[in-house]
Amino acid sequence: MKNSVSQPEVIFVKRGRDEPVAGPSGFADRLRYCRKCANISLRDQDKYAGLSGNHSQAIDAGRRGAGIEARIVARLARVYGCSMEWLFLGIGETPRAVDLENAVDVADQRYREVAQESSAALSKLRQL
Repeated sequence: MKNSVSQPEVIFVKRGRDEPVAGPSGFADRLRYCRKCANISLRDQDKYAGLSGNHSQAIDAGRRGAGIEARIVARLARVYGCSMEWLFLGIGETPRAVDLENAVDVADQRYREVAQESSAALSKLRQL
């Protein structure tokens, strides 16, 4: 799944001791950066984060930003293995592409495990 991704529009954000940190400029840009680095689609992002397609499409189009719920930012950050602060605010270091890809591989594996567990539990319930 390795691919080369160009860095989105960059701004500099100040963090401890006034160190400038380069990163994608907005929440939608940072989310797109994560998705491109991990080489997954909006549909896969929704699947791993447990979101409806409407959420991701609205975020990607820039229609959801400051109004997005923290629980959604937390789910997305968990999928990509990055901090909520970086994903939502751009504070901290930009995650490396390889780290994002590995985090999504782990999320994909966990998604498959949960699907299998749910299927097994449903089968047991049907037998009752």
